[in-house]
Amino acid sequence: MSLRALIFAPGVQARAIRTSLVVGSILALINHGDNIWASTLSSGAMLKILLTYAVPYCVALYASVSAMKAMTAPANPEDESKNH
Repeated sequence: MSLRALIFAPGVQARAIRTSLVVGSILALINHGDNIWASTLSSGAMLKILLTYAVPYCVALYASVSAMKAMTAPANPEDESKNH
């Protein structure tokens, strides 16, 4: 299965987005909550908040694709030779 097919497999994008929304929101509130509540966000802080959501999205996407690749990987050739 190609990398593109794994990335767009059913549920992968939705899972990564949900993870990003939960983890990104928690981190944004921890790191920028005082500025968010005071409405004093600079453009630099807004960029950092966007990255705060992008990083968990990328990590969740990578984890899902890696797990799917591992599940579809052929068995270890050494194991196969022992069975014959």
